[in-house]
Order: sequence, then structure tokens, then C-alpha cells
Amino acid sequence: MQGRRSVLLPDGTIAAGAKSRMEEEFLLEALRWMMKSRLYDQRVIALQRQGQFGVFS
Repeated sequence: MQGRRSVLLPDGTIAAGAKSRMEEEFLLEALRWMMKSRLYDQRVIALQRQGQFGVFS
């Protein structure tokens, strides 16, 4: 069993030698989808609060 590895230091900076095992293009695509999801959530919540969208949780 392996121990924990810290990637971020307590001040939020990246630890020396820390590398991602994922390709940069995959990470960028994941970020794009997260941003689209956040935008969708914001729009749907606004519509729901106005009574223009049924059930959303």
C-alpha cells in the first residue's frame, strides 16, 4: 500500500516534481465540460426561481 502524495503545498502552490498522469488535452476538455455544466446549472436555477422551469435539484 502506498502512502499519500501531496501535490499542493499548504499555501496552494504546486509541490516540486508534481506531475499529472493525465494528458493536457484531456484536462482541458474536462475543464470545458465543467464550465458548461456550471453555466447550465446557473441558467436552470435562475429559470426555476422565476417559475419557468419545473423540477431541478
